[in-house]
Amino acid sequence: MRIQTSIYTLLFLLLGTYGMYAQTISGTVKDDKNNPIPGAVVAVLSSGKGTQTDLDGKYKLELTTGENKVQITFIGFENFEQTITLISGQNFPLDVVLKSNEITLENLEIVGYGIERNKPN
Repeated sequence: MRIQTSIYTLLFLLLGTYGMYAQTISGTVKDDKNNPIPGAVVAVLSSGKGTQTDLDGKYKLELTTGENKVQITFIGFENFEQTITLISGQNFPLDVVLKSNEITLENLEIVGYGIERNKPN
């Protein structure tokens, strides 16, 4: 009897934990010219979970129910942030277009001191 109760408790805990993570967000990250962005970082700031987009700019991430703040970043593009609310068993599509972040340099100064030469052995 005690073993049977332990088995039921273990099954209940395992199924309950699975239900907490059954929600997913997935989508594609593209630039403003509709090109996929491979290697973009998709992070959930509220939980610390994250992933990267594949070669086609696609990603998939399992999350818990409730509010999740999603951030998508890539060098040379503006960051994207959105808070989404997930309910149990929900699959949330989130396709994102990142805007390019052009930075121009007004002045560039290169300073060098001395000369170093390698002598052959």
